[in-house]
Amino acid sequence: MSARETRRGAVLGLCAFQRGAGAALVVDGRVVAAAEESWFSRRPDEDGFPRRAAQACLRAAGVNGADLERVVLAEKPLAQFERLLATQLAAFPKSAKSFAGTMFTWLGDRLWIKSRIADEFGLPAERIEFAPRLLCHVASAAVQCGLGAVESASVLVLDDAGEWGTAALATVRNGRAELLQEVPFPHSLGLVGAALEQFLGRTPGAELGWFEGLAAGGSDRFRDTFEALVPEESDGSFRVDTGPFRFHFDGERLFAPGLEALFGPARRPGEPLARAGDGHDERARRDADLAAGFLNLTARRAKSMARVLHTKAQAGPLLLAGCVAQTRRLVDLLGERGPFADVRVGAAPGPEGLALGAAALGSGSLPSAPHTVGATGQGSIGLFSGDTEVFRADADEGTALEALLRGAPLAWLESGLELGPESLGRRLVVGRVDGAHAARAVLAPLLRDGAGECARLLVPSEVAERWCQLGPAAAASAVARGAPRAHPELVALAPSVVGADGRVHVQTVHRDRQPNLHRFLHRVGERTGAPLLLAATLRARGSAAALSAQDVDEALERAGIAHRLVHGPPPKPSPQVEFAANAERD
Repeated sequence: MSARETRRGAVLGLCAFQRGAGAALVVDGRVVAAAEESWFSRRPDEDGFPRRAAQACLRAAGVNGADLERVVLAEKPLAQFERLLATQLAAFPKSAKSFAGTMFTWLGDRLWIKSRIADEFGLPAERIEFAPRLLCHVASAAVQCGLGAVESASVLVLDDAGEWGTAALATVRNGRAELLQEVPFPHSLGLVGAALEQFLGRTPGAELGWFEGLAAGGSDRFRDTFEALVPEESDGSFRVDTGPFRFHFDGERLFAPGLEALFGPARRPGEPLARAGDGHDERARRDADLAAGFLNLTARRAKSMARVLHTKAQAGPLLLAGCVAQTRRLVDLLGERGPFADVRVGAAPGPEGLALGAAALGSGSLPSAPHTVGATGQGSIGLFSGDTEVFRADADEGTALEALLRGAPLAWLESGLELGPESLGRRLVVGRVDGAHAARAVLAPLLRDGAGECARLLVPSEVAERWCQLGPAAAASAVARGAPRAHPELVALAPSVVGADGRVHVQTVHRDRQPNLHRFLHRVGERTGAPLLLAATLRARGSAAALSAQDVDEALERAGIAHRLVHGPPPKPSPQVEFAANAERD
């Protein structure tokens, strides 16, 4: 990306042909729209061209494609093709099958993406630019975490793979993003995590926060094994022993037989998982320990890199980005152990935020967001649905509250969708916190495989410190989200939501940002003595977060949820994309 100043017009950012495909629009130095293609395709692993997401963003601002000052793709296609070509040729003939597939994909479509973009939006080729993936992560983190145009920050990126870089130390100063140090492919924590997902029978993806649900009750017995697999380097970075892996030349099967020699037999694709303790199954304990070991490894490597970054940059708060930053407790562990006292992560630190980062870089100076957030805070960027059925409540708040108090799960719906793998308040299933099996009762209808999800604790921001060690700065932020230690009172009340390590996945609800949910929590508190709810993202199994009325009804039917409570003003007749949570404030 050129460092030159640009005229602040309309800049469209795209993430295409990879998981997290989507679009974001910056107009006159302000982010006005963002959307994920999966919302429209209903495929959570959507990796195509984000045509519908881009058109929705353009409609939101009344901008035609030909009026765009530039389109910026969150990728350097030639650099990524070079990496794939070099690594697969080096592994030939082992890589023969993968090489053929790579050539078919890239020579048939991806190498000509500039022409595809030009045709799609009616633009001359000179208005289409490419931005490095790692730098897009840095810019996205700065915008999502509410960094002002004159503020500085240090950024730690822990990703899977794009071009040649897989992780980076970076800074943001005076609206400019700069990479200081990169970790080269194939040394990637994100790819190690994806290989472990596949080893456990799941389709590998970018939602590494899934490990936190599986790790509940897991031990760190594999610590020495993981240390040997991903040792720390003298410069604070890391390398990967690629012997047990195949991701350096095969994108389909990521692990080699050597991984089974270390951890035992792999699970079959699609084989159901179980949490440790469910039937005391030895393989379940192995899986939980495997997930816990990987999370502990990422925390140690992130801490080492953060120390180096603090020495090199010493600039403002620490922002986390990349798919590995989706793990909640990483924020809390880095904040507790330093060297940065202020650690933040956005709502979409993974690939879903790349289009936002590309648009931000294309604007010349990192743009402002409609609202800012504090320590460990999250901005909510989303699509405002025009389907009026979504906003017809099945019950008034009083009736819904009574159903919830009787133990029924409740669907909570508000206008808008957030970027990222989790809904922070727009599409939720909520339930009571008390009881030994409360978390499972809320999650059971939504689980894809029985293990890899975590229920979140919703708590009003002003009383969060009563229930967990969140700290005043985080509790005061707009939507804090992390995994702090639970206080004894919470452990006694809601044992099923507190992990074996004493941590709880928490999300604070601020009166100014989410007034409806905040009020409802206090109504629950008036009846139960604890203004707390458990929550999980409402989605049909195998589908993206519910967008339209039809999507919502499908998710409710599959989950067996009879009650839904909907808030928000009546939508406009046609879809508009905007920042979710603005409806109440504005």
